[in-house]
Amino acid sequence: MTVSLFLAKFLGVYLILISTLMLTRREVMRKGFQEILYIPGLLMLSGLISLLGGIAILIGNSFLLDGSIVVTILGFLMVAKGIIRLGWPNICRDWGNAFLRDDKSWLWISIFSLVLGLFLVAQGCMSEMKQGFFG
Repeated sequence: MTVSLFLAKFLGVYLILISTLMLTRREVMRKGFQEILYIPGLLMLSGLISLLGGIAILIGNSFLLDGSIVVTILGFLMVAKGIIRLGWPNICRDWGNAFLRDDKSWLWISIFSLVLGLFLVAQGCMSEMKQGFFG
């Protein structure tokens, strides 16, 4: 299994789990996200984790214009999110609060994340089947 396939399946499963929780446990998830926004250490830690994860994805992933481009874009978005959380926490708080207050945004982001997660897992599994189990 290539790094791109692993990352596609890993990020896909993550997105499926988080988006399902966002859809089914809305208030619990909102409260958790709200707490991250107002505890500076947690916001910084989440920024560091996002930055490190994004850099790891960009280093390990191939930059090809195929199915792995989605993983590459997610890596760049994670790096940007990490930088914003570390460098401009007030902007992050403002955006986060606007998102948490808007039920339509919450629903659309949750559904988009679920569909993206399903797409990534499907791409990872279909690509693996095309290559065969032993490459």
